[in-house]
Amino acid sequence: MNNLIEELEQGVTLWKIRSKCILGLKSFERVYKLNLADLRITYSAKGSQRSAIEIQDIDDVRIGHGTDIFNELQKKSRTVPELNNLKSSKDVSFSLIFNDKRPPLDLVASDLSTRDKWFKVLSKVVEVLQDPIGKQSVYLKKLFRESDKNKNGTLSLEECSELISNHLNLKITEEDLAQIFNNADLDKREEKQLNEIEFSYFYYSLLKDQGLTQIFDSYSESDKGKKMNCDDLKKFF
Repeated sequence: MNNLIEELEQGVTLWKIRSKCILGLKSFERVYKLNLADLRITYSAKGSQRSAIEIQDIDDVRIGHGTDIFNELQKKSRTVPELNNLKSSKDVSFSLIFNDKRPPLDLVASDLSTRDKWFKVLSKVVEVLQDPIGKQSVYLKKLFRESDKNKNGTLSLEECSELISNHLNLKITEEDLAQIFNNADLDKREEKQLNEIEFSYFYYSLLKDQGLTQIFDSYSESDKGKKMNCDDLKKFF
C-alpha cells in the first residue's frame, strides 16, 4: 500500500468527464496528486491554478460506469465509449461520490492498473475516515493546523491556550494548563512545543482532567450526571 501511495503522491494524469450542456460531454486532462498529510487530492491543468478536493467530503469511490455522465457516454457507443479520442471503457473509469450536493467527479485513467491504484487507496482512506475514530483523528489534525499560527509544525503553550478559548470553551487555570502541556511534551524540548502526536495526548488529557464530566453534567438537565435525553443531546452538540 505504501508504494501505491507514494506513486499517487507523485501525480498521475487522469481525464475528467463533464457535461458542457449544449456542447455535450467533454474530457479535460488533469494531473491529480494524493496528499495524505492534508487529506486532499490536488489537481491542475497546465498553466492553471491548483485546486483541491477534501477526502473527507468523499462518500464513495465507484468503479466502472456507475453515474449519469458515464451512462450517457455509454449510450453513445455500442462498443468501447470514446470521447475526444479518449477510450473510456468500464475498466479504466471510476467516480468519486461526494457526501454533499456536488455532482460526482467522473474520471478516466490511462489503464486498468492506474484506475485500480486510485480505487484501492482512496477506498481504504474513505473507509478509515468514515469510522468514528477516523473522524476524530481528522478533527484533531484540523484543529492542530488551524492553531499552528506560525506554521512551524508544533504548538506552543500560548497557541494551545488560544485553541482552548477559540474552540473548546473550557475554563482552566494557567497553572493547570501548563501542567497538562508539560506532561504532553514527551520530547522535553528546550523550547517547549507539542507535535501532532503530543497534541493528541494533550487534547485527551485536557478533556479527561477538565471538561467531560462538567460538560456532561451541565447539559444533562433531565437526570443530573447520569444520562441525557434527546433534547439534552441536541444542546450538547
